Amino acid sequence: MVEAPSMVSIYSGKEKCLERYLQLMRSDEVTISMGSARRELKNTPVESALEITTDLSLLFDRIYQLFPKYYNLEGSYGKIGAIKSLKNKKGEYPTPFCGVNADDPVPDGYIYPLICSLRALMDVNPENGTVSWGVDPW
Repeated sequence: MVEAPSMVSIYSGKEKCLERYLQLMRSDEVTISMGSARRELKNTPVESALEITTDLSLLFDRIYQLFPKYYNLEGSYGKIGAIKSLKNKKGEYPTPFCGVNADDPVPDGYIYPLICSLRALMDVNPENGTVSWGVDPW
């Protein structure tokens, strides 16, 4: 099986993360060759993890939308240099996955730690290795 990337490398080394994903999906433990470059998923734990990624994409977008509002409870979000540099004249800031408009831009680096922390809400079934939400993230 392929070793999981570190949390830091998920953000800082996206290319290496992609390489590991492709290595995993090409593994005979995970997929079956269909006689060409196509492969069919056969690994139930990996399938369950991929199903969770749908939720993670939606949660990423939701955090993107809410982050400025909750940051501003205590600070001046719009005055941060990283935020100023992302502002545009149109004031349009689509979320990364669904393209829903947000009020302000948010650097990915502000959201990735929150997304990674969602692992604490997940459970891995010790009998079959499947991944599921132990606590509903919504």
